[in-house]
Formats: sequence, C-alpha cells, structure tokens
Amino acid sequence: MSSIAKRLASQTAVYGISSIVGRVLTYLLVPVYTGRFAAAEYGIVTALYACVSFLNVLFTYGLETTFFRFASRPGTDRQLLYSRVLSLLIVSSIVFSGLLAWQAGALLRLLKLPSGQERYAVWLALILGLDAVAAIPFARLRLENKAQKFAAIRMANIVLNVALNLFFIIVCPDIMAGEYLTVLQPLIARIYDPSIGVGYVFLSNLAASAFTLLLLARELAAFRFNIDVASIRPMLVYAYPIMLMGLAGMVNETLDRILLPAWLPEGFYPGKSSETVAGIYGACYKLSIFMSLVIQAFRYSAEPFFFSQSTEKNSPATFALVLKWFTLCCAFIFVFISVNLEDFAKHFLRSAEYREGIAVVPVLLLANLFLGVYWNLSVWFKLTDKTYYGTYIGGPAPYSPSC
Repeated sequence: MSSIAKRLASQTAVYGISSIVGRVLTYLLVPVYTGRFAAAEYGIVTALYACVSFLNVLFTYGLETTFFRFASRPGTDRQLLYSRVLSLLIVSSIVFSGLLAWQAGALLRLLKLPSGQERYAVWLALILGLDAVAAIPFARLRLENKAQKFAAIRMANIVLNVALNLFFIIVCPDIMAGEYLTVLQPLIARIYDPSIGVGYVFLSNLAASAFTLLLLARELAAFRFNIDVASIRPMLVYAYPIMLMGLAGMVNETLDRILLPAWLPEGFYPGKSSETVAGIYGACYKLSIFMSLVIQAFRYSAEPFFFSQSTEKNSPATFALVLKWFTLCCAFIFVFISVNLEDFAKHFLRSAEYREGIAVVPVLLLANLFLGVYWNLSVWFKLTDKTYYGTYIGGPAPYSPSC
C-alpha cells in the first residue's frame, strides 16, 4: 500500500473509530426502544427519521462537496469562500426549517402517521436546520485535516444524545414509577412529561444538535456573513447535480421506510398493523449499520483526499488502490455479519417480535457495499467539474452546464 493510501487509511481510522464508538453507543438505544416502546410507536420514529435522512440532502444541497472543490482551486480565498457558503446555508436553513414546521401536519398526513403529533415534525425541522448550519464548519475541519477535533465533537454529540435518551426514556419513568430514587420524584415531575413518550427521542436529538454548534464556536467565530450573488451561481451550478445524486441515493436508502407504512395493505401480515411492520423493519435495518459506518468514515476522509490528489500524476493508480482495499474491507464485514446474524439479533433485538424480519439484513448489507463502490467510482465527475453526470445517473438532467 502506498504512503498516500496509508495516510488516507489512518485518517479513515480516526473517523471510523469515532463513528463506530458513537454508533455503538447509539445502537445501545435499540434495545431500549424495542423494550420500552411498542412496535407501532417505534414505527413513528422510523418513518420520521427516514425523512430526516432524505431532507438532510435538501438542506445542504451539495454545498459540502462544492466547498471542497472550490477550496482546492488555485488562488481561492478559503476564508471568504467559507463565509459565503455558510451564509448561504444559514439563510436557506431558516427558510427550509420554517416551511417544514409550517407544514408539519401535512408531513404526518403524507406519511399516514397518527395526527396530533405535529410537534415531532417541528422538532425535526429544527434539528435539520441546526445540522445543516453545522455541516460547513465540519467540512472545514475535514479540509484542514483536523480529524481528531471533528471526531471529538461528533462523539460529544452522540454521547449527549444517548445520555438524554436514557434519562428520559428509562430513568425518569422508573423514578416516577417508584422503582428507585423516589426522593427525586418532585424534581423529575417538573422536567418530565409522560405524554411526550416517544417524542423524547426527537427532543434529545435536538438538544444534542444545539450543543454541537456550541462546540463549533471557534469555527463559527471565524465566520462573517457575506452573500455575494455573483459567486452563488457557479457554486449552485456545481452543487445541484450533487444534490440530485444525493436525493437519488437517499431514495434507494430510505424510501422503503417511508413508503412501507403508507403502501403496505392492511392485514398483509396477519395481526400486525403497517406501523408495527415498519417498526420491525426499522429495527432490523439497524443491523446493517456496521457497513454504513465504514462507508461514512471513509467518505469523511476520502472526499477532501480525492480533491487534494486530483492534480497528481499517479492519482488514477492511487484511486484504484483505494477502491480495492475499500471493497475488500466491506466484503469481509458483509460475510462476518451475515454468518453471525442470529447472535447479533439476539443481543440487539430484545423482543422476539422484532427478530421476525432479520432475513432482510444480508440484502441491506450487500446494497450498502454496492453503494460504497459506486461512491468511489463517482469521484471522477466531481474532480472534472462534470457533476451533471451525477444527474444523468440519478435521474434526467435538463442540460449540461459548465462551471
């Protein structure tokens, strides 16, 4: 393995360790959810978080990759570019979050979820807005090869999210039920509302997203609001095909969880409602998370790496070597999890009701492996400023712009 590829591997390891540890902590919530919530309740979480994954692409609309590409061009004032991209995201995030909160009821009806839970969609709108604003400061850390700080902030976000989930979903109900620490009941009664129930999953995420912006204070302090109309068009021309490609990817990755409760005929699975089936599928989907972790960690380090290596003479050979080792690692994960699937399911899916759907896990693992290979191969049109090819692959393109 070349020294350049080894450097990429070491950076991927930093991102990967933080992602794996963080996701393992998050994954520990699956037994909590499946033990404390009925499958129908967990189906609400599954459907709305599927929308979050989809809407994240719209909220950032390809500006992370655009930031990397424009920052790699000779003579670029990176500080000015950073301020302009972040200014654009702040404005758009306010608009998008406001629209989503305004149409909270329509979103629930579209997903055929129970009415009266519009506050969940409002909280999701705020989460999406905060995460979109944080995306460019995180991209700047990646561009500057500050993998350790990036990983530390991500970990802090996840730890806080997990801690709040455990507090509101386990500790507070148990104290109010008199199982332990009954002396704290008056205090808990002030901060805990049992009627929120599964909504604490979203509130915990919201608090963690807000805390993340506080941890990015130094990066945000370097920001100066700057909207330059002349610079926006070339950035959007480069970014919009990436956004469409991202949407196509999210359609493949998350649309199943959105459409399952909406399209599944009532009674298709005897004795189970569509929400219950969605909850079972969503819990089983979590077992494919290990493949996603590797791909996510690789993308964090690979995107700035690819752009920095694009002008090197031997870059095609380097990219081919990267793809080979990436595919080998992912193939090993696929085989390992598939062979030990029953053991994984027994530990993470506590209720037998949820383990009925584990047959889908190898299919999801293999799909994620193919997605990672595609992501590697798609780097060429990003490096050559021909991002409209991403639109051709993901869907029809009206024209082929040049940047």
